[in-house]
Amino acid sequence: MHQTHQTRHQVTLARLSVLCLTAVHLSLLSLCRVRLCDLPCVGMSGAARSLRLVVLLSLALTCGLVALVAHTNALAARHARVAHLFDTGGGERTATLAVTPVPVIAASPPPARDFAALCAPDAATGAVGVPQSELWGDVVVSAERHAHDAPNARACCLACAAFRDCNVWVHCSEPARCGQQCWLKRLGSASALAVPHAAGAGVPWTSGTLPGKALDVSPAALPPADEGISTIALRTSHGDIRLRLRPDWSLESVAYVRTLAAQPELCSSACEFYRVEPGFLLQGSLRARFAPNSVTRPGPRIMTRGDCGWAGGSAGPDFFCYLGAQPATHWGRDHTVWAEVADDASFAVAEAINALPPRPTPPGEMHILAQRVPIDVAVVQRGA
Repeated sequence: MHQTHQTRHQVTLARLSVLCLTAVHLSLLSLCRVRLCDLPCVGMSGAARSLRLVVLLSLALTCGLVALVAHTNALAARHARVAHLFDTGGGERTATLAVTPVPVIAASPPPARDFAALCAPDAATGAVGVPQSELWGDVVVSAERHAHDAPNARACCLACAAFRDCNVWVHCSEPARCGQQCWLKRLGSASALAVPHAAGAGVPWTSGTLPGKALDVSPAALPPADEGISTIALRTSHGDIRLRLRPDWSLESVAYVRTLAAQPELCSSACEFYRVEPGFLLQGSLRARFAPNSVTRPGPRIMTRGDCGWAGGSAGPDFFCYLGAQPATHWGRDHTVWAEVADDASFAVAEAINALPPRPTPPGEMHILAQRVPIDVAVVQRGA
């Protein structure tokens, strides 16, 4: 576990030890007015023996000082590396999402529309979707190497309806050629949903769309942020983390979060906690299907336990809540901070998530959860 404040304290203690040992060393040397070789080894008086002992002790302290100075320098270098690592924010996050989409079905509240109804068989043909067609889309759940199978087209369609980011599904209708693969995809615009990648005889796929689901939203089409929202909840399977919004710290950031809380269906499947650093921070993302906040501001103060802001000095949507016991002086006021954990029960939930096991992590790397924790955003309180 890397904790920069602990490492910083170790460096300080080590440096104080060096100063104390140096003072003792100089005191001993001041007593030594005779070279070691001037003292006879046989027949020494008591005073000579004492002086010889002082010189030997001084030499031992010299060796100890050299070792302690080397240890102090190593601790200082480690502190610099760890502080830089924890301030890099969402860089690893971005790379991970680009390479490894995580097929986690988020425990979202029921959508306003019953998209599962669009998976009903056609009354005339009994078919679900369009046979012998393969539709375009960004893959959100891969079926490569049969990682995501469904017994039939309707089951694949229902899987798409249940997955937060899916509005296109593609199912194998010829098991001899592609098994029971069920690919879940997403397209941002309604006009792109009807564009096929392939169609006609020889295409072993059946495809369908869920119009109106998981589409990108223009900021101009959104209602103004509700300025009355004062507290939100990050709802997880481990409980709620309630955050008290601080528009006086970053009005633009709070406006983004208020919009998301008022319309939680716009949260993408990337709304999740994904990084844990016990005793230090809990990090996640509030990536929505509308443009994120773009304004950064210096923090209002040195971050203290419970302060939440955008990760890595960015404008979001990756964020973290600081859980260290001491103020985060190593960051200064580098982060845009927009909320604070509201109560002890919320702290308990945050700490419980922070204690979940990470995937195997090389020394010096961020601790990414073995199983990420989906987030739903909800309004808890309006007004002061």
